[in-house]
Amino acid sequence: MKTKKWIYRTGFLLWIFSGSSLPYASGQEEGLKAIDIEDLQAHMKFLSSDELAGRATADSSILVAAEYIAGELQKLNIKTIDDNKDYYQNYTLINSMYDWDRCRITIRNEDREIPINTGEFYLFPFPEGSVEITGEVVFGGYGISEPGQDFDEYSGVDVTDKVVIVMDGAPLDDEGNSRIENVSVSGYFRFFSKAMAAQRAGAKAVLYVYPPNSEYGGLLDEYPNFGSYITGSIKLKGDEGSGMNFMSGYTTKLIMADRNVAEHLLEGSGTTLESLQEKIDEELKPVSFTIPGISVTIRSAVTEKHLEVPNVVGFIEGSDPELKNEVIIYSAHFDHIGAKDEDNIFNGADDNASGSTAMLELAEAYSLLPVKPKRSIILLWISGEEIGLFGSRYYSENPLISLDNTVVNLNMDMIGRVKSEADTGASIHMTTRESLFVIGGHQSSELMEINNNVFEKQSLTPDYSLNDRDHPERLYYRSDHINFASKDVPVLFFSTGIHTDYHTVRDTYDKIDFDKLYAVTKLVFILGYEIANRPQRISVDNPYSSWGR
Repeated sequence: MKTKKWIYRTGFLLWIFSGSSLPYASGQEEGLKAIDIEDLQAHMKFLSSDELAGRATADSSILVAAEYIAGELQKLNIKTIDDNKDYYQNYTLINSMYDWDRCRITIRNEDREIPINTGEFYLFPFPEGSVEITGEVVFGGYGISEPGQDFDEYSGVDVTDKVVIVMDGAPLDDEGNSRIENVSVSGYFRFFSKAMAAQRAGAKAVLYVYPPNSEYGGLLDEYPNFGSYITGSIKLKGDEGSGMNFMSGYTTKLIMADRNVAEHLLEGSGTTLESLQEKIDEELKPVSFTIPGISVTIRSAVTEKHLEVPNVVGFIEGSDPELKNEVIIYSAHFDHIGAKDEDNIFNGADDNASGSTAMLELAEAYSLLPVKPKRSIILLWISGEEIGLFGSRYYSENPLISLDNTVVNLNMDMIGRVKSEADTGASIHMTTRESLFVIGGHQSSELMEINNNVFEKQSLTPDYSLNDRDHPERLYYRSDHINFASKDVPVLFFSTGIHTDYHTVRDTYDKIDFDKLYAVTKLVFILGYEIANRPQRISVDNPYSSWGR
C-alpha cells in the first residue's frame, strides 16, 4: 500500500487537502489518496523517454505509448467500451507523402528541357495530387512590397502568370533587424506574407530560397519541427477536408527550394544570387528583373499510405441506475511531434505526457473509489492532436457513448511546468506555481460556477487571462476540447501554459514540476467528481451552436 506524505519544496508549500481544512464529498478520500507523485514520475519517465521517439502519430512509437496506457488500465481492472474490448478506438488517417522519384525541377532554354539537381523541394499548401507549374522566371529580390516605404520589388516588373524567385528575410541592420519598416524577418508567417505579395502582383508561383548570407540552407534547418507540415499531409479518412492548411485562400503556390535552384535559373543572366543580394542590401533599392530566354517547370507527385491509429479509452461505470447513462469525459492527447533523428528527439514531456500522466492517476483514483460516482466516467487518451486534432475529431463524430449523454469534457494539455526566467517573449504565456490557466466554460455559467467553487478550496488560483475566444493565441481552438465544444458539449481546458521549450527538444522530463502536476491532477479529479455526483445535469445556457461561427 502506498504511503502518503506532506510534500514541501523550496519556496512552495503544496497543501495536501487535509480533511479538516478542505472538506470533500463523501467517498472522495480514497480516490485522492491514490494520486501519488511517485506514480506521476514513473509514468512521465516512460512516456517522455527517448525510447518512445517523440510519440508521432504516424510512427510506430505511438503504438508503444498506447500499449503502455492500455496495460495500466488493464492492471486497474478498468472496463472497456470500444468495439474490440481492447481499450482502443481505432481510426484511419491518410498519409500523403512526396514521391521523390517523380518530382523534379527543369529549365527550358529555347527547345531544350534541362533537369537540375535541386535536392528536395516543398509546395505550400501540400499538393493534393500531381502538380505541374510552368512559367517564365522573374528575380524578385526579397519579394517585399511596401510602397509606403518606397520599397516595392514588384514595381516596374511584370510578374503576371510567372514564377518569381524570392529570398527569405530582408536587408538587415547591424542588430539583425529589418531595415524595411513593417517587414518581419522571423516567424513562420513571413513566408506567407511574401506569397500574398506575389499573389497580389499576379505571380503564378514563388520559388522561395534562403539567401547566400543566411546561416540556414532551407526551412527545415531553421524550423526542424515544421517537417511534418511540409513533407506530407495527413487527413482523417472520410473527412478529407480536415487537414491543416496554413495557406487557405492563397492561389499562388509557394515552393520552398534549395538555393542552387535560384543559382541555376540565374545562369546566363550575367549575375549571381550573391551579387544581387549585396546590391539590394547596399543600395536599399529593388533590382527585380525578368530572366531572359528561359522558363521553369516544377513537377511534384505524391503517394498515399493509410495508417490505423488508436485513441485509448477506459470506462468507469456510474453507481446511479439512471444517471450512469450520462458521462463525464476526461481527455488528454498522448501524441507529440516525433524526432528529427536519434539525437534530436522531441520528447514532449509537458506536451503532453503531463496530461496523459495525470489521466493515468485519475484512472487509478476512480478505480479505487469504494462507491463510484453517480455518473459514468470516460478516460480518453487522444492521438493525432499535434497534426490536426484528428483523434478528438474522430471521437466526437463517432462517440462510444452518445454526445447527447455527455455532460462535460475536461481536457488537459501541458499541465506540468511553472514559469521560469527563460519564459519571456510575446508568445510565451506561463503560470506561476500557484496558478493555472482555465479556458472554456463559456457554454455553461453553471459549469463555471462549479469550477470556481472547486478552485476556492484548492491551492491553485484560476487564471482566465487566455479565456477570451478571440484572444490572439487562439488557445480556445488549439486543443482537443474544441471538437467537443463544437458539438455543444460544455468544456473546460486546463494548462500551465506555453513555455520557451514548446515544440523543442528541450521539453524533457527534468523540466517537469511534479508538485504542480500533482496539484493540477488533484484539482481536476475533484472537479470531475463534483460534476459526476450532482443531482441535476449542468445546464447549457450559451451553446456553441448559437455563437454564429
